[in-house]
Amino acid sequence: CGAKRAYLKTMAAQKLRKAIRLLQQEKPGYRFIVYDAARPVYAQALLRQTVAGTPFSDFVSNPKRGSVHNFGYALDLTIADEKGNALDMGTDFDSFESRAGEQGEADALKNGFLQEFQIENRRLLKRIMKKAGFLPLSSEWWHFNAIPSKTIRATGELPPF
Repeated sequence: CGAKRAYLKTMAAQKLRKAIRLLQQEKPGYRFIVYDAARPVYAQALLRQTVAGTPFSDFVSNPKRGSVHNFGYALDLTIADEKGNALDMGTDFDSFESRAGEQGEADALKNGFLQEFQIENRRLLKRIMKKAGFLPLSSEWWHFNAIPSKTIRATGELPPF
């Protein structure tokens, strides 16, 4: 399913290598599953088109402005156990549910839509990624930026891919 390679800017790739080492130290046999990394602007436009006119249109960055993925500094990923099974994070990757982010976790836990072990799995992912220098996106458990989006956008130009 999907491409066999994920592309990142060098600095983001170095941080990912650090995250891999940290994960191996803390949970030997565990590994990352990368869902998305650098993304072409045309793909961003297709994603945006998919949610246009829906309540979820704000979840997908405008391709004219660019997503952090378009610059090669963002990763969408999860953790797999030693058998290769993705850890249960309580929602699918790219879910638009409020429980996919930090703000909805407590309410979802209280109402039985999330369980404590799912939140612990998210905390593991976030802890490793933050130690490696990534910045989490509070609305998506799977999304991490290598540098702040405002720093990336300060150049004012999108990459040619």
